[in-house]
Amino acid sequence: MAKLKTDPSSEAMSTLLSQAMALNATVKLNPAAQSLLVGASTFATVSSHLGRSLPLHRHACRYLTLAMLQARLDDRVLLVAKGSAIEPWAIRAAETFRVPCVMITKNDDSFSTEPTINVEIDGDVGRDELLIQLADRVDCIFVRPNGNIDDALRLRLLARCDATVRVATPCEPTQKAERAFGELLGLGAIGWHSSLSEIDKVPAGESSHSIRRASLDWCYEDNAWLVHCTRGCAGPWPGESADQYRDWVLLNNSHRSSSERGSCLGTLRRILKMRRLVGSALTSRHHLSVVCLSACSLSSLLSRRCYRSHLHRWDYEPYGIAIRRQAAIAAGAAEVVYGSDSISRADLPDDQQFRYQATGRTFDWTSEREWRFCGDLDLEQFDDEDIRVFVASETDAFELQTRYPVSIVESLVG
Repeated sequence: MAKLKTDPSSEAMSTLLSQAMALNATVKLNPAAQSLLVGASTFATVSSHLGRSLPLHRHACRYLTLAMLQARLDDRVLLVAKGSAIEPWAIRAAETFRVPCVMITKNDDSFSTEPTINVEIDGDVGRDELLIQLADRVDCIFVRPNGNIDDALRLRLLARCDATVRVATPCEPTQKAERAFGELLGLGAIGWHSSLSEIDKVPAGESSHSIRRASLDWCYEDNAWLVHCTRGCAGPWPGESADQYRDWVLLNNSHRSSSERGSCLGTLRRILKMRRLVGSALTSRHHLSVVCLSACSLSSLLSRRCYRSHLHRWDYEPYGIAIRRQAAIAAGAAEVVYGSDSISRADLPDDQQFRYQATGRTFDWTSEREWRFCGDLDLEQFDDEDIRVFVASETDAFELQTRYPVSIVESLVG
């Protein structure tokens, strides 16, 4: 990398150098970064940790989209801190909207052909603080009160009075978030508000056909049906890449389609639309994707369900699909082999490895009486009468479009 040199024709380079000097740091650019920054101005998008919350992801992407569209109009170059919370989202947004991007690294001399600025600095200066100090303009997508981003923004606002920091309105207007937002505005930040577009406000549609109702009799039959409860999906669907998920959040504005990811009902609607259960490897070896079901009656599963605090979810939900056990066996379902002192995974043939499940230390998994399909499960192979769909309420049933019989199971929930 070459050390940054002053160049009167480059506003970005002059700003970078002056801010680096203020931090007592040395800034080095590789040739790719130098070519992008000649005659350009820069902006940075920063954010606190986004976690797995779909509403927060949608909030962040709404503002990222606005930031990228404005950057194209202003011919700005995006600066992103390597390893930061917003990095994968910002890079994907920049690629989608064709905004040039430069990576900011800290004390990293490794060679990269991608546009990169390495900041050499002593002391405990975080990557986000470096980025916030070096960029011409800062767009804060999401800030947690009293976090690192909050502290770094306050340092910049106290040091400058140039109206170059925008802070998005809080995703969840809690008292604490609103107070922190107001304090940043009081220090000179610009409030950044994005109202929901009309497409965001599209009401839920109506079912175009009647639903076949099924009684609850089958729900009490033990070992007669194999039950699969659905869960809300936080992040990519099974089989969907992280980039595909980010593209969807960036480019999709509909609350209705968003609910398909964030709720148990949405997951069920997707399964019925695809007529397929997609296998995952969360409970088996990572290279073995499986679809899991329980031979326990649905009534027993829902009556004893409990909240798993370490997983931040209920173990069973009143949404899902059940398949008649004999039909499932004919389609390839196999009973799980639980590990014990007398049997281990290595004892099973290669084509039966997907059946193995450790008994568990904190929870006895044998109580689930689990069955599995290896890989995805195509529902088209079953007779309609060999499948039952279940949801919590009449309102939920109204949201379904399916040819399979549907049971309302709210009375079974413990």
